[in-house]
Amino acid sequence: MTQKKVEVIPATKRSVHNGGQLKVQSNIRVAAYCRVSTGDESQQTSYTTQKAFYTNLITNKPGWRFAGIYADEAKSGTSREHREDFNRMMADALDGKLDYIVTKSISRFARNTVDTLNCVRQLRQQNPPVGVYFEKENIDTLDATGELILTILSALAQDESRSISDNIRWSIQKNFQAGKPKIDLNRMLGYDKGENGEWVINPEQAKTVRYIFERYVCGQTANRIAKELNELGRKTVNKKNWSASSVLTVLRNEKYVGDIEMQKTITKDFLTHRSTINKGEAPRYYVENHHVGIIDRSTWDKAQTMLYEKPSKVGDSVPAQKKKRGYTGSPFGNLVCGAVLEHGERAGKECGEGFFRVTYTGVATGYTDDRSLAATGGDMDIYLEKYAYAYPVWRCKQKMGKREGEKPDRMAHRIRSCTAGKNTGDCRMPREKQPMKDALRKASMNVPWNRVLWKCCTA
Repeated sequence: MTQKKVEVIPATKRSVHNGGQLKVQSNIRVAAYCRVSTGDESQQTSYTTQKAFYTNLITNKPGWRFAGIYADEAKSGTSREHREDFNRMMADALDGKLDYIVTKSISRFARNTVDTLNCVRQLRQQNPPVGVYFEKENIDTLDATGELILTILSALAQDESRSISDNIRWSIQKNFQAGKPKIDLNRMLGYDKGENGEWVINPEQAKTVRYIFERYVCGQTANRIAKELNELGRKTVNKKNWSASSVLTVLRNEKYVGDIEMQKTITKDFLTHRSTINKGEAPRYYVENHHVGIIDRSTWDKAQTMLYEKPSKVGDSVPAQKKKRGYTGSPFGNLVCGAVLEHGERAGKECGEGFFRVTYTGVATGYTDDRSLAATGGDMDIYLEKYAYAYPVWRCKQKMGKREGEKPDRMAHRIRSCTAGKNTGDCRMPREKQPMKDALRKASMNVPWNRVLWKCCTA
């Protein structure tokens, strides 16, 4: 039997199932991605070399069309946040402008395992898929068998970045322990960096610093000081107007008295590189008299005492505690009316409302002070005195309202009759040793306060 001839029709579209196709495809649009993590001179040479190499490689390769060079200089590969060219390259690839991306190695593409795998998979899901070729590792992402190796090597690249971050942190802490701070004096008001790295006072900026401290210890607020500085035309170190928070930042900065505190902030995650305030997670290092201070020690101590005793609402890391309202009410304020209601839906039940205090005043006439007259030798039978007096009555709050036409700030509660009935005894708070109200009306001034009759509104 004659064997039939089978003619192979080659694939015309890129597909992940067909394996790596960078070297077999023709007329494809290829771009290159380059990155260096710092702006050092040695890395600058590497940055320039990468761009020149891949430009020549793509333009001279048969079947390849040059689609551009995407390069990020002095950008960390642990995050995509600040890598503008990388994000622009991804956007162009997703828009169908690229067929392949060539880069030197996985660590140049990204040092974050999640970012690497997400970007690669996102590009592979395009129609047609977009491939990434890592030259050093010889990995083509359109080859399905290469994902395992890519995952392992990407994790190693991320761990290498963690190791570098740990080494840098260790060296910085050693410098802190030796009293060597890491600070950019170009971002600090009042100081310049000398020829040998020493701290040199900037006379013009130092006037502003002294003005802030002198005005504050004289009792001026941070808001007022900021307003005065803006009126004088003085600017912050960033050439911006002053605010209360920027004034408080200067007042709290120990460097202006000659001291320095190191490791105020720490970086918890090497992938995000975000600094947070050191709240005890790492040691701090404090050096007194590290450099020449702009203000004297006594002014500094006084300013710190005032900041501690009188915290401002603006810029404080610890807000002042709210003032608590003192209890100034009557000790009987928690009592409620116990009268049994006679009308309405709640008839037969206790009233249960609180009490409202009303103060009555009156004048007692025909009162004789026997002790005063005996002491002065006066005649107790003919000498009479007149006294003014006041007594409180607590009424039920059953139907309080406001009087019509009365201003809100002078509003008085309108007391209506309680539904307990007309019997004054039905809505009266029982108390022991109750003197009758007429005792007050007869000017019986010897009645103690705790024996005054307290009645509901029906009294």
